[in-house]
Amino acid sequence: MKEDELKEIFLAEALEGYEQLNRFFTRLEKDNSDQQAVEAIFRITHTLKANAAAMGYDGIAEVSHLLEDIFSQIKKKTYLLNNQLFNDLFRANDKLGELIMGVKNGTKVQYKGILTKLRVINEQLGMSSEQLSVTNEPAISVEAMTEEAIDQKQETEGSELLAFSDLVQVPIRKLDSLLNLVGELIIERDRLMVKNAGEYQRKNEYSSLYRLTSDLQYAVMNVRLVQVGMMFMKFHRIVRDVANLEDKKVD
Repeated sequence: MKEDELKEIFLAEALEGYEQLNRFFTRLEKDNSDQQAVEAIFRITHTLKANAAAMGYDGIAEVSHLLEDIFSQIKKKTYLLNNQLFNDLFRANDKLGELIMGVKNGTKVQYKGILTKLRVINEQLGMSSEQLSVTNEPAISVEAMTEEAIDQKQETEGSELLAFSDLVQVPIRKLDSLLNLVGELIIERDRLMVKNAGEYQRKNEYSSLYRLTSDLQYAVMNVRLVQVGMMFMKFHRIVRDVANLEDKKVD
């Protein structure tokens, strides 16, 4: 596979991950106890980190890695979530979006500032577990946490392999080209059927061709469809930011 095609596949998956993070951050902000959202964010950041590192996109990999580390801790202590943390998480995801578009457009994006912010957050979350041990909560040894983190990563990687086996990323322009070819095939089919319309036996033979080509056309059109939910996903983030700016609660 050519490097350009690998880049297209990466960008498609990365942009989808960016949109999903916005959606799950919004969902988690509404309900801090939503463990499924926490798990989903952890998986998305882990996948984005791995894919970016493999492609050599260091900025995306570093930001994703720190988000993954943060949610590795939040998975155990969801009560650490607060309004300021969500503001920082959304800013980090905005920076991820900028970095992804930077790869697409070939522009350089500064990201060291958000890295510093995320490192501070990660350290603060780690300090919280130490404070808990002082208040009669059971202390966690570093070695056990490391083993648990390894197990979580292995489990996540295993589930991603299953997911990728059911998903094939295809650039839209290639689907459009395929759809145009099918359209030309339909035109040629109709021309042949009209030309031989007077021959009863041939008409019966063409009925099978008609059915197969029609099924092919509908199948390609169905693949080309875009889920309307993906188009409206970004509105959740827009409404969230406006509500936060105006200090209003919005359902």
